Amino acid sequence: MTQHEKHIAHYSILISGLGLLGVLFILFRYNEPLQIFVGGLGCLFYILWGIFHHALEERITKLVVFEYVSFGLLGLILLILFVTI
Repeated sequence: MTQHEKHIAHYSILISGLGLLGVLFILFRYNEPLQIFVGGLGCLFYILWGIFHHALEERITKLVVFEYVSFGLLGLILLILFVTI
């Protein structure tokens, strides 16, 4: 498998997972606690995917982990503010 094919496979998993969670987010639009839970799962999925992706490419560093955790938590905070307003 070439490097390009690996990237396509990795990003297909990311897009599919976040797409599924996006559909669940819309389905639970009248239930705020479930929306926050689904959003939390989405952020956790994003963080774990990023760490796993970089670990497979042997480019994982503390800074990369910090970046994914920071953006994941920022996304969760913004999502909670969006849902509760």
